[in-house]
Amino acid sequence: MKKFFRTMLLLILILASLLLGIRVCQQCRVKIISSKVYEVPQNYEELPVENIIVDYVFDPNDLNAYAGFVDYIFIGKVEEVTGITYTDVELIYHDFPIAVIDGYPQTHYKITVLEIIKGSLVKDITLTQGSGPAIGGKRMHLVAGQLMKENDVHIFMAYTKDDGELHIGDAAGAVKLGSLQNAEEYSELRK
Repeated sequence: MKKFFRTMLLLILILASLLLGIRVCQQCRVKIISSKVYEVPQNYEELPVENIIVDYVFDPNDLNAYAGFVDYIFIGKVEEVTGITYTDVELIYHDFPIAVIDGYPQTHYKITVLEIIKGSLVKDITLTQGSGPAIGGKRMHLVAGQLMKENDVHIFMAYTKDDGELHIGDAAGAVKLGSLQNAEEYSELRK
């Protein structure tokens, strides 16, 4: 009987150690995902879209209220999509010990400022958009609208996050005006 209890205790300890090891490996993966910059997948426009629901402290359709909320309003050209990072990465357990890793995508852009309407900015800036491919690249997480593309010109309504990044959150944060191959074409677009 003693041998049976020892064997059972040993099996329970081995199982507990295995489950703890799985949990530690998953937490390490969360930290790795949170700290890397990823490339935008080539097929991102073909991915199924999962809309992110957002609550506002103002009516986002009221552009006067929106303009009062943001720190900067400017016209700019998207020069390059520089990558994707993920914030608030966490393990979501559906069936313990199996977990799904999820987080909020932040797509990063290099922007050339063509005209400043509100605020003060340098000519070349980086900006993040709170949308992008989900971890694993199997679906798109979008607040509204679509990801911006290189050479597109937008009116940007951006704010500065606590970490100092310039950020747009939704479709009203970047209204597309057209596309340009170079910044000199802006004067023609403006006419």
